[in-house]
Amino acid sequence: MFSFNMDAAKADVARDLSPFIILYKDGRIERLIGNEIAPPSDDPKSNVQSKDVKVPFSPTYHNYVNLLVAEAKVIAISVDYRRVPEHPIPVPYDDSWAALNWAASHVNGDGPEEWLNKHADFSRGFFGW
Repeated sequence: MFSFNMDAAKADVARDLSPFIILYKDGRIERLIGNEIAPPSDDPKSNVQSKDVKVPFSPTYHNYVNLLVAEAKVIAISVDYRRVPEHPIPVPYDDSWAALNWAASHVNGDGPEEWLNKHADFSRGFFGW
């Protein structure tokens, strides 16, 4: 029969940052929230389409971004960068920089994503961090 020793489990915890994350003494990390993944889809509420998503993104922000895109009539690019503490700084910054460079590669209309080349007007573009 399996028995769970709560005191032993607590002893393995280096830092409990609930409800967000638990860091264990052996280096393991348990994310308690923010791990959900939303697939690319059409949103009938906002009439916004997620297109050719290369990486998963959080449903926590998906509905917000859809509403923002629909209301502002803009294109949004959401980045699923690697996060700390699993990946030390500057890894998340490097991922974000790579995504920014990828988006900027479309400015002259010859970037790798044909849809952006056709639909994005970079003369009216703004980048937010």
